[in-house]
Amino acid sequence: MENPVNATRPLAVHATVRTILLAALLAPAALADARSDAKRHFRDGMSLIGAGLVERGIAELKQAYAIKPHPDVLYDIAKAYVDLGDIPEALNYFRQYVATDPVDKEQVQAIIQRLQSAIGSAAPPPPAMEAPPQNIDVQKLLAQLQALVQQPQAAAPVALAPAARPASSRKAEPARAGGAATRGEDEMFEGETISAKTRATARQIAAELSGTHEASDEDIFEEQVVTASVRSSSETKTPASLTVITGDEIRMTGAATIPEILRRVPGIDVAEMNPSDTNVSIRGFNRRLANKVLVLVDGRSVYQDFLGGTFWPLVDVAIQDIDRIEVIRGPGSALYGANAFAGVVNIITRTGEDISGARAFAQAGDHGTYQGVITTGGRTGKLNYRTTFAYDRADKWTRDFADGRVDLSSQFPQPDRSREIERADLAATYDLGKTQVTAGGGFDNVAMQVVPLGALRTFGSTGQSGFVRLEVGSGETRVKAFWNALRLTTGPEYWPDGILSLKSSVRSDVVDLSTQTGFEFNASGTHHLNVGAGYRFKSVQWGYLARRPDGAPYQEHHFNVFLQEEWEVTRKLSLVFSYRVDRHPLLAAQSVTAGGLVHSPRGTVLYEVKPDQVLRLTVGSAFRAPTFFESYIDLFVPIPDQPAMGVRFQGSRTLRPEQMLQAEIGYRGRFGSFQPDLVVYVERVQNLITDGALRLPANPSQSVDPV
Repeated sequence: MENPVNATRPLAVHATVRTILLAALLAPAALADARSDAKRHFRDGMSLIGAGLVERGIAELKQAYAIKPHPDVLYDIAKAYVDLGDIPEALNYFRQYVATDPVDKEQVQAIIQRLQSAIGSAAPPPPAMEAPPQNIDVQKLLAQLQALVQQPQAAAPVALAPAARPASSRKAEPARAGGAATRGEDEMFEGETISAKTRATARQIAAELSGTHEASDEDIFEEQVVTASVRSSSETKTPASLTVITGDEIRMTGAATIPEILRRVPGIDVAEMNPSDTNVSIRGFNRRLANKVLVLVDGRSVYQDFLGGTFWPLVDVAIQDIDRIEVIRGPGSALYGANAFAGVVNIITRTGEDISGARAFAQAGDHGTYQGVITTGGRTGKLNYRTTFAYDRADKWTRDFADGRVDLSSQFPQPDRSREIERADLAATYDLGKTQVTAGGGFDNVAMQVVPLGALRTFGSTGQSGFVRLEVGSGETRVKAFWNALRLTTGPEYWPDGILSLKSSVRSDVVDLSTQTGFEFNASGTHHLNVGAGYRFKSVQWGYLARRPDGAPYQEHHFNVFLQEEWEVTRKLSLVFSYRVDRHPLLAAQSVTAGGLVHSPRGTVLYEVKPDQVLRLTVGSAFRAPTFFESYIDLFVPIPDQPAMGVRFQGSRTLRPEQMLQAEIGYRGRFGSFQPDLVVYVERVQNLITDGALRLPANPSQSVDPV
């Protein structure tokens, strides 16, 4: 008999050091981290502008924008052109900035109107070219020349209005020391006088813009992450150990699966059982059916609650659609609740606007590997959309049993197949101004292998999975909902003839509703408080679970509330406190914990030693709740040739949740392309759920070939 039991893991101390040498390892310049290159050009550009070398600074900003487009860079280029006195170019870049629909759109449009009034035209500036000669009153000019000839001692220089220079070569000129021009000069040299007024307006606007819309290279080119906190924040100032794998890095790896990409993350353990079944864990804890890492896709959980763990073939995203992957190393239950025990992997997908068209991808490899993806996306008015169709297949590395066994037969078609997925999904966002509505859905037709626990050999599974999600956001207030559905036929791939098969069906449904909001206030520093609540409904019907008297599926109703307080004490010192309470119905029904509640606090101190160098101290806890499999399983596995004997798997409804307390000290820095990340941590784990002792058959000499 195998029975899940709780165990305690002794105190463990671990240390991990991560050092990334992007420029040194990737010799070709084209393979360098685009984000770092853009950040360097932006810094150089702003420094040059601050030193008065405006034209050179603008050139650097344009290079930064070409590498990594960002609306704020357009604004900074436009502002630099205002400083330079080049109004047409300033208008050009201000218009491009407004086209991105920024939050300060109305203020910038007012600046555009003032600049247009200064040059006397609301139309966009024409291409730079030599201006035609201006109209001059010839009679007045001859009269002045005659007067100058007669009175040379009073001669004053007379300059014809110069032809307009190309826009790219115009420079601001110093104001005249002699005061305003006379009325006669205004009439004669109207073009020059308008230019002077324009430059005066430019100087006035430049003075007004000074100090406004200040965006640092960190704000623009530092990866903004959402997983380590409940709101977007800088990668270097997150309250947890975090690794971000960017889209550029993903494409350079050439990886065919998401677990292959995760191998590059320090502290992640990846165990590939076969082409279909990969187990991923963080800082140890890996095993078959690894169950201590929470995997999200755009914030939607893809963790299989009925069994525990993640079936990677069922993760509804193609690698070509990934914008970035954010990995939290360490406890994440303070924000994400149960199952964020050892860490969190959040896969964030690209928007249709990022794709802007149609793209196709195909590749083939050994062991019958074939992959193909067709993605279309774009923006139509206020609608941003993306559709993806994908196919993925790989054959087994080896067969468990050779052909010709008369005592065994395959329970699934195509015995050489390890995985085969046909996938379609759709995502769309509609922009209502201050409110954005995002909806999406996906469907998978899947065949895959899973290596189970205990004495059983590889399981095969065929069926369908799908999801629907909806999110409404306005500022910091968000309401999210999703439904995950799974319909599988599963069982051992091979089974002895003449014995009742263990092949069974699984029907799993998860419905999740959550909401959160946040606000900022000042009190001995800046505070940002976020609060939220959630509800999750789980329903499982599976032949391996103890049969209920009414034959109904097992159902659970889970509730949670959380808060997070971020206190910026000074510019260098910040404190972050997170706290979440989860209510588990089985823990309440069996009085395992008081009221069925599990508490998950986390506290973090962040200190910025200098720009791009941050020290962090974090203490937090996490838990993993017992799964349906661990709580309700009741399965008898007969022994070949002796069907009356076998092994029984029995669940326990009084299991306590696994719990971990962890403290860690971390340092993250950036020295150009050299990015050290050092973490030292200590953890204590209690109530680990493991299999109990296996009770052998009554006759130990009997030969057993479990399948």
